Amino acid sequence: MSPASCSAWLPMIAMAMAMSHMRMRPQLPMLTTSETALLFLQLIMRKIRRVPKPGRAAVVAPNGTLFGDGVCARIKEELLKEFNLHTIVRLPKGVFNPYTSIKTNLLFFEKGTPTKEVWYYEHPYPLGYKSYSKTKPLRIEEF
Repeated sequence: MSPASCSAWLPMIAMAMAMSHMRMRPQLPMLTTSETALLFLQLIMRKIRRVPKPGRAAVVAPNGTLFGDGVCARIKEELLKEFNLHTIVRLPKGVFNPYTSIKTNLLFFEKGTPTKEVWYYEHPYPLGYKSYSKTKPLRIEEF
């Protein structure tokens, strides 16, 4: 067999190997959205699915990620059915100032069983604070 004929077969062999690898590990399709927070959450969920041992994650997500409709609702449904979303910490407005002033959530989840119950904690402002800022940041003692 000449080297030229071997090089013609290499792309087909690589494609066959990739297709057999894809059959061994079925992937759920990424839901179409332009919202980067949703795309990031889907990526984390996909990466955790691939880990052979039980994987877990903590993700900072905007408030609309959990409480939106449409694609948000379908991603949340997938998160609740395929992962154990055991804790949600709601952070107040301004925690990530000066970068963003939106309300955010910390999502703690792990691969394995579906979600049965969720521990929900809303972090209040300390006395005398109306919002967090660069000069008045969230302190570890407040947790």
